[in-house]
Amino acid sequence: MIWRIWAFLSGAPLGILLLWTVRSAAGRPAVYAAALAGGSLMMLATNWVVRRRHARERAGAGHAMRAATAGWLAWPAVAAVRLDIGPGAWPYAAVGVGWVAYAFWRHVRSAEPAPGPGKHLVRWGTEFALGILLVLLIGGLWAATDGGRIDPDERTRSAALDIDSRLALGPERVCSVSKRAAVVLSDRGASPRLADRGQTVWFEAIEPDGRSQVQRLSLETGTTACWTCNEPGNNRRPSPHVSGNVVLFDSDRYASWRTPGDTEVLVISARGKAGPERGARRVTFHSGPDENAFYDPTGRGLVWLRGERGRASVRRATLQAGHGGILLANEQPLLRAGAGWVVPLAWSPDARALVAARGHGLGPRRGEVLDPATGVRRSLGGSIGAGGAAAFSADGALLLVAETSTIRAAALFPESLGFAVARLSTMTAGARSGLTSGTALRLGPADGELLPLRISDEVARWGEPTGVGLAPEADWLVLGQRRPDGAERLLRIDLDCRQDIRR
Repeated sequence: MIWRIWAFLSGAPLGILLLWTVRSAAGRPAVYAAALAGGSLMMLATNWVVRRRHARERAGAGHAMRAATAGWLAWPAVAAVRLDIGPGAWPYAAVGVGWVAYAFWRHVRSAEPAPGPGKHLVRWGTEFALGILLVLLIGGLWAATDGGRIDPDERTRSAALDIDSRLALGPERVCSVSKRAAVVLSDRGASPRLADRGQTVWFEAIEPDGRSQVQRLSLETGTTACWTCNEPGNNRRPSPHVSGNVVLFDSDRYASWRTPGDTEVLVISARGKAGPERGARRVTFHSGPDENAFYDPTGRGLVWLRGERGRASVRRATLQAGHGGILLANEQPLLRAGAGWVVPLAWSPDARALVAARGHGLGPRRGEVLDPATGVRRSLGGSIGAGGAAAFSADGALLLVAETSTIRAAALFPESLGFAVARLSTMTAGARSGLTSGTALRLGPADGELLPLRISDEVARWGEPTGVGLAPEADWLVLGQRRPDGAERLLRIDLDCRQDIRR
């Protein structure tokens, strides 16, 4: 009886994968039926092995269990398809069916004694480990084929050059941290962004019900209002429009058992004092991660992270009204991650510097700056935080980044595993804290060397950065921090700037 149950569990994932090769959006009843069919077929196959060997029931069942165990290779593939890793179910299903067929052929012909319980356990662990390696191999190769260079689109090039020519630049400045103590703006909150000429701080914070919600802090009155508490799901990473009329954020409200990692970008009115005038409207429609969104320098376009089958890219599209909602037009990729992962952080007001962070998601990422007009990319160096930890001054002349350092072995994964690791880390709240420690700030010209800002030891050691915002005149900044125990805060740090006579 035990070998029949084992055979059923071994065949269930193959049935699910075969279903998903023809119906990727199959409902839960169909998935259950496919698992039942796959398990039943595996039971019939193992029963055939038992009878085929013309041996004692115990010996025949032992060889049948060993052959059926090959089906456990497919369980990691089931998880990978649900997490949107790799090209889909068909390559995993093909390898899984072929591997099981080989196992039955081998063990039907084997003259060895039937394996004992210890060898069955070792065999199970080996098959499961091979399944994980299969996912990493197929998923990694699939993601790596999407890592080529992207030449600037003519529309993007023209817009960047036009904006750059019309934006007035202030004097070159060198800044240092003021001797005044840092001020705690809020004892909770992450991912801050400034709006209304530095009079408003938008951020996310965890409410008593455990959900993350978009908040707005008025620096003039010191009051905070929850902007999405009446909205479903976790609502995170707000990013206001330069006009102050609307704010983007991403939410997991559309995630389901079929698409557990689905996040979508939404937009909501930023007017009013106590809350929005109307509910949020959906901007993206894609069964995968769409997040880390902000407006491009024109104010008419959207920049965001899109993940699809393990591939990540920074994309841009024009926002248009239509059919009673918001449509995305002229969508195009700006950066691709290959087998790694890439997150957009900020785009300078002069449109000549798009900051992104590349890495695997369990630790700090390396910063990168792209000039959308020329396609030239340069490294920022350091270990930039991925929580929106980059910001520009109003004229685009100064760039501020927040950096951190790793404290766990999990952050030692190579960047080439980002296609898989990043998907797990973005879906697990615990993976967003306790993986890095300490805060360091660098500030400097967007097209030059960023110099360290000497912050106090208390600020540097308190926790990891979750985001930064730079005041329009670069005379102060707001910093979000998180401790390993989950505590968060928002700080205001004043800066002393002087004209750089060297340039």
